[in-house]
Amino acid sequence: MSLTRPIVRPILRPIIRSVFDVGVGGGDNTPVLLIPPEGLDWTPPVNIYRSPSGVYSTDFNADDWKVPAEEDIWVSPTGNNTTGDGSYVAPYRSIQRAMQHATAGADVPYNVFVVAGEYPYGSNFNNTVAQRDLNIVAVGGRAKISNRREFSGAWTDQGGGAYTCTLGAISQVYDDANPTAMPDGAQIGQELLLVADSATCISTAGSYFIDGTTVWVHLFDGRVPDAGPGGRVHLFTLTTQVSATIPGRTWFMQGLDFESATSQVLDFRSSGATPVARVVVDDCTARYWSSNSGKAFNLRGVDLGILHNCRAYHGHGDAFSSSVVSIGGPTTQAIEIGCRAYDLGIAATAGNIINGSTNHEGCTFVRVNGDYGDTYGPVCADVGPGTQNWYLGTTAARSLSGSGDQQDSLFQAGNPSGDTVKTWLDGCVFGEGAHFDLYAGAGCQALYRNMTPPVSVGGAGTVGTY
Repeated sequence: MSLTRPIVRPILRPIIRSVFDVGVGGGDNTPVLLIPPEGLDWTPPVNIYRSPSGVYSTDFNADDWKVPAEEDIWVSPTGNNTTGDGSYVAPYRSIQRAMQHATAGADVPYNVFVVAGEYPYGSNFNNTVAQRDLNIVAVGGRAKISNRREFSGAWTDQGGGAYTCTLGAISQVYDDANPTAMPDGAQIGQELLLVADSATCISTAGSYFIDGTTVWVHLFDGRVPDAGPGGRVHLFTLTTQVSATIPGRTWFMQGLDFESATSQVLDFRSSGATPVARVVVDDCTARYWSSNSGKAFNLRGVDLGILHNCRAYHGHGDAFSSSVVSIGGPTTQAIEIGCRAYDLGIAATAGNIINGSTNHEGCTFVRVNGDYGDTYGPVCADVGPGTQNWYLGTTAARSLSGSGDQQDSLFQAGNPSGDTVKTWLDGCVFGEGAHFDLYAGAGCQALYRNMTPPVSVGGAGTVGTY
């Protein structure tokens, strides 16, 4: 099985675009194919265009990147792991069981079709990963992969707006009845504050307390918590969602929403000197990951990564990240298209430098039409020797750091010293809410074109046009 791009794409895709795409082709607004800037050592795997009016587009088509599967495995909220066989008529109940099926089967590419619905704790991946080439695709709507614990018991009124239930291993509580609107319109449930004792929980609206298997909850509006299936209060057990060490493998994932993780939500990584061959994630969402060192979409040692129309909301760590597993190991080359991330980090961990999108350690990241904001740290941060970045039509806004240094910037190219980051920005937008629009550390460069120049610039590196 070849992992190269389909040979018809470079020839036919621009023609198809000019004939069928709305607003593309004809007149003076015909998009121009962009050539990577001189010095960028990687050619993205999709064509990127810019129209004379400044609109950026690509020829990414999800179907072009699916694995040519030879066997289908079905998963459904109404399936059964014991009596099911993974067929369409007898699906499994859990994605974990589908992974076990693929691992035990022949080493051929598989489709894992996930029927729309919710897959709560115990029926999700649970860290079981098949060493196979896979398509993991939601069908019939979106599939939510959640670490939410099922709760069907009664709440006990403790007075003052606080209630208790009995449920073990709870690490996070969210209230969807009082959501916060993200800049793209998504409604994200508010996180309750973990407090030190029951008395504080009683006196503090919007808090919770854990005492063994007794969970104390005091909602923002003091109501009786409505939990369980279809409820508005979510009690989460925190485990990593998908921790995939898949050297040499190719995965495609589409239409999945991941909810809650201890550290990484999606973590694809190499092993030894063998990189992951290819990872394509299309139209997936991550929210509620708790570790400030965790990531929502993490590519480590991935030879070719594509993240398309993916979203990350309200995590304590970085949203999109490209890096290596260990220094000297395989690097990552990836492109983000139409991705967005908001509301990252918390004030208490502001010093941990949380980013909307970040690139490290000699990897190459291309970002097209991204939108990132509200982070406790530089909104888009790229650091390390040899790291390269090309931004097109990307907006960065609202660093919440307030530190007044490189951590309080919209686009950061390198730390004050020791890095050799090269960053090119084309048609990007410097939003409000940061000390520096653009920061370039000593030995680094940050060059821009087709955009309003930065108002505030920091660092001893090179900043200019190209």
